Amino acid sequence: RYVKHASLVNNCYPVRPDEKGPKSSDLSYLVYYTTAKPAKLTKVGSYIERRVLRDFRKKRLSDVHCSLEIIRTLVLSSKAHLNIFSKNVIVILDAILVDISDFDIVRHCQTVFSCFASAYDGSTLGVDPEFRTLYERVISRFASIATHSGDDSDRAQLNMVLPPILDCLIDSKTGIPQPLFREPASASSGPSPRPSMSTDREALVTDRDVIDEALRCLHTLFCSPNGGY
Repeated sequence: RYVKHASLVNNCYPVRPDEKGPKSSDLSYLVYYTTAKPAKLTKVGSYIERRVLRDFRKKRLSDVHCSLEIIRTLVLSSKAHLNIFSKNVIVILDAILVDISDFDIVRHCQTVFSCFASAYDGSTLGVDPEFRTLYERVISRFASIATHSGDDSDRAQLNMVLPPILDCLIDSKTGIPQPLFREPASASSGPSPRPSMSTDREALVTDRDVIDEALRCLHTLFCSPNGGY
């Protein structure tokens, strides 16, 4: 026999081959159950995690899709209590994204992660090293998918050019990235002169100078006629 939380989760899954996604009435009741008793999200999250890992291993992809939709719905309905089952969500995404052969599954994972990242406040990243490792690995997996295919001849050059530019857009004192929505000063006037190598204090380059120059470089890269390449 399943305990109540497991039964509520299992009831959401379709029983006929022509049914797609979780059954709306049962999903609504699961949402009501977890909203009324947020502490139950611990057991619900753990049970869904175990079920997804089992279904994914056995290639029951329709059930995996259903589980991802259940998770997405719970994330949206339990934003105030997301930390209770946040690790379950990330463990599931990390396990699924090991195999990216099914693009529909990957897209569904992306939808779930977008909802999660929009609601997650990051408060547990600094206190739970295991969760932080998982979270960063999921981001890394999505990043590797984004660069999975295509001609690498020009990308290799871009990989050398962009990181130092983007690094310069982070304030060295505060560690806060600078906004990119404003156009850099004198962006159309060409590159600024090379800074003097003099030890004169008045000739030293400030953080603002570095950030403005990095913005100029970024602006030039993407606004050139062949910037798309």
